Amino acid sequence: MGDRICILASLSQRTDIEEAVKYYRTPDNIIDYPKEQYNKTLFEIDYDFICKIASADRIIAISKDDGTFGESVTYELALATYFGKPIETIVTVKEKVAENFDGNGNNKLKISEKFTEP
Repeated sequence: MGDRICILASLSQRTDIEEAVKYYRTPDNIIDYPKEQYNKTLFEIDYDFICKIASADRIIAISKDDGTFGESVTYELALATYFGKPIETIVTVKEKVAENFDGNGNNKLKISEKFTEP
């Protein structure tokens, strides 16, 4: 049986989210990730995502292009840590080096490291 994986990222990281979903998707894995949800209140969106974090086997956190995490993702990382979930971070940093981009000028996911509690 596969893993239930929850991807944490800002909605502005859509391309990186899509790449991560493709990378981790297998017939056995279940992937939860942020999506635009116009038909729900912010409370409903947050509550649903907290439930997804709580039920995940592991967490994948994708940084913004400057290598940082926004407020929402930082909060979600704190929750995942509280729930004792293993967290892998994918740090994306835009550089002016051609091999870091695909043919369309999109940043590639390039660095992966384990998140550790302070």
